[in-house]
Amino acid sequence: MAGLLQQAYRQKDELGTVLIDEDLLTPTTQKEFAEYAMLQEKGQNKYQTAEWLINELVHDYDTSNLFVTRAIKLAEKEDRPVLAQHLITLLGENNHQIASLQALLGRTPREGLDEEDDD
Repeated sequence: MAGLLQQAYRQKDELGTVLIDEDLLTPTTQKEFAEYAMLQEKGQNKYQTAEWLINELVHDYDTSNLFVTRAIKLAEKEDRPVLAQHLITLLGENNHQIASLQALLGRTPREGLDEEDDD
């Protein structure tokens, strides 16, 4: 799982470039970025187990994918194929990380993420 932080930085930078190329506004301050990213820092998390941290990371990727899939639909609706394709690539990278992290936990890629039908 080495390289997750570098991948996150790369994804953020590449998405920012695509948004600028598409003449779309992007957050310009750390405060705006943190507000829109819905990130929360909790110091007590450093005392959690590795398994707990990996599970939280899996759920963070899954939450991110909710926004990415909505953005794909919006980009397609607004006829922005370059942005849509970039977001589809981002979704694929996130899905790969989910599958890799879930494997570390001995789970299938979607185990514990999809709501089970009560039927």
